[in-house]
Amino acid sequence: MDELPGPGRRAWTDSWDGYPAARQRLLDSIAARKIQNPVVIGGDIHAFNVCQLKADFDDPRSAVVASEFVGTSITSQGWPQERINEFLPDNPHVLYADGRYRGYVGVELTQKRWLADLRAMQTVQQRDSSCSTLASFAVEDGEPGPLRA
Repeated sequence: MDELPGPGRRAWTDSWDGYPAARQRLLDSIAARKIQNPVVIGGDIHAFNVCQLKADFDDPRSAVVASEFVGTSITSQGWPQERINEFLPDNPHVLYADGRYRGYVGVELTQKRWLADLRAMQTVQQRDSSCSTLASFAVEDGEPGPLRA
């Protein structure tokens, strides 16, 4: 993720972006082996993210190699949503990003479909707090990348 709005690039080095050569080797290996419907699960960024993992992130038309789902934390606060929104125009592979809520990603997996529900807690300060689905995304068998469900 490019974290510098506008021209130039800035990356948080304690994530995939800090290991671009290793990430590229992994994505190249997935593409070369024609692995069907790979899904990468991540966390520790204190926000929900759903992304297309591309063969070449510098080319928005580049092939989608895999889907990525990132769960937020249950208690740790993340960046303000306004800051996340500033990054989105420079990151067209990020289909969804929300740091307003704490929560988790629930997944239903079948032979034909991966369905992910991004589940958000109303508050983490009360044990009986309600939980709702912010968004749902699916990875369909034979279709590269996540789609809104």
